[in-house]
Amino acid sequence: MPVRDDQAVEKLYADFWHRQDALPGIFGLGLGLAGVRGYWPTSAFDGSGNMSDMSGQNRELTNDGYPEYAYVNLAPYVLLDGNDNFSRADEPGLSITGTEAYVDVGYRGLTMGCWVYFDNAIGATETLMAKWDTAVAANKSYRLVRLATGGATFQIYNAGIGAVTCTGCFTTAQQWYFIASRFTPSEELAIFVNGVWSTAATAIASITDTGEDFTLGCTSNLAEYMTGRLSNLWLCAMALPDERIESKYEWERTLYGV
Repeated sequence: MPVRDDQAVEKLYADFWHRQDALPGIFGLGLGLAGVRGYWPTSAFDGSGNMSDMSGQNRELTNDGYPEYAYVNLAPYVLLDGNDNFSRADEPGLSITGTEAYVDVGYRGLTMGCWVYFDNAIGATETLMAKWDTAVAANKSYRLVRLATGGATFQIYNAGIGAVTCTGCFTTAQQWYFIASRFTPSEELAIFVNGVWSTAATAIASITDTGEDFTLGCTSNLAEYMTGRLSNLWLCAMALPDERIESKYEWERTLYGV
């Protein structure tokens, strides 16, 4: 068990309570995330280690392996060892295309993100969140990954056009990152990594809807496993504005020492 530094813990608590605006982001059950389809803060799990969805939509993720729940500072996380993942079978709430007619046309799209800590140095692609089969082109929808080169990357797929990619900042091992990705139909893909935006134009008007599982920690065909920590994951059926993503990062960064 690690040795506790009481002075450091006291300072952490003091900083945290001084920044009470951090509370809604990490403990607010996804409040303020418009169009939320799932919110998994990794603070709640059942007797089998399945990850609870705190959005109120009951999208529990099945524990496929032996992930371990823990916390850093005041933030919960789940530890994946390169053979673990979570999954949920396809359902309408996870099949986000960006064409949902009940969303105002100016906000249609997809946004998803999480906090992540990689154990490994670069060298292999690692999947964070996905509805994606690496082996079959027709079975791809969307995914958030770290490439083998270290770039945080967002990809979507359209059967008529193919895959479109937006790669953001370089990420390294043993450091926490806030990564958020957004698809705005027929306009752009964007990815935000610890305060830095990257964008890529796209002609794709909609994401292909597939029957693939929604997964954390690997793809639906059990490839590109992640080794490290995931925390505070969320999926939204809207293209959230810059300021909402940036404010979420600012609310939460103290909890992760960023």
